[in-house]
Amino acid sequence: MSHIHYDTEAFVLHGTSLGEANRYLTLLTKEFGLLRAVGRGLRLERSKLRYCLQEGARVRVSLVRGREVWRLTGAVLLEMKEIEPERRQLLARLSFLLRRLLPGEERNESLFEIFAAAHRYILDDEKATVAALEELVVLRMLASLGYRSSSPLLSPLLDGVVIDTDALVFVRSTRQHAVAEINALLTMTEL
Repeated sequence: MSHIHYDTEAFVLHGTSLGEANRYLTLLTKEFGLLRAVGRGLRLERSKLRYCLQEGARVRVSLVRGREVWRLTGAVLLEMKEIEPERRQLLARLSFLLRRLLPGEERNESLFEIFAAAHRYILDDEKATVAALEELVVLRMLASLGYRSSSPLLSPLLDGVVIDTDALVFVRSTRQHAVAEINALLTMTEL
């Protein structure tokens, strides 16, 4: 029986040990949305894929749809940098929020692009404040999932994907309002 291989760009949101050498990965993919895949032998020292499938990495993965679960057959590292702990924690919080909000496989290209822009900004820009960046990205992610802010003050920020200095300065200036709106939207999700 032949299997169809799917190649897609993905972010490794989370990984859990499975058995002695396997790893259960949560991936945000461009074509399939959030999915979980098993990587066999990833924890072995001789594994070639071991280093490119770390949490927070941007990769190109090759997947096969199994009867019950996706199986990882290959991966190529596209982007991964050593970053300061505060930025690593921000990336972990955004990943955790996505894992909580997304029920499963559902394609959402705008959400993928929002997370990709945030990932790029976290890795590359040294001068951005983490708090403003997190608030902007969370507002955009929630809007992409259908939880749009009704505030006319914040609505110009929601449609963009690009993260620029002007948007971050605006979010920083309306911080109390942005945080209150995020809390109200997260309450609507009933998580």
